[in-house]
Amino acid sequence: KERKNKTRGTVYGEDGNILDSEDDDNEPVDPKLLAGIEGTGDDKNTPQLDREFQDIVSSLHEKHSPEEVDAILATVERERKEVAEILEKEGGDVDDVIERVRRKTYEEKEKLMKEIMDEMTGPSKKS
Repeated sequence: KERKNKTRGTVYGEDGNILDSEDDDNEPVDPKLLAGIEGTGDDKNTPQLDREFQDIVSSLHEKHSPEEVDAILATVERERKEVAEILEKEGGDVDDVIERVRRKTYEEKEKLMKEIMDEMTGPSKKS
């Protein structure tokens, strides 16, 4: 399977520098390396990510109703948990798992929108 994005799967050494590798898919995965990346460990002291998150939430509040913001944030949280659970149980590439979870959300949204449209316009008659 060819990668869509050549920068995905970058492997970092213990010093935080990118390891030079032509094919990093075969590099060993060291879960301790994730702990050093801001916002990925258990440490709640992530001021840069917290500030960026608050900026995003503020931007959402400027353009959406409180109910829409709540729904968006709930979706993000649900997807985050689902991605974490899949990675824990099955492993795999983070970007691929995120894409899979996102696709599932869009499919559920499309199904719901179709049901709403059918209710509003009446069931479509099949010939």
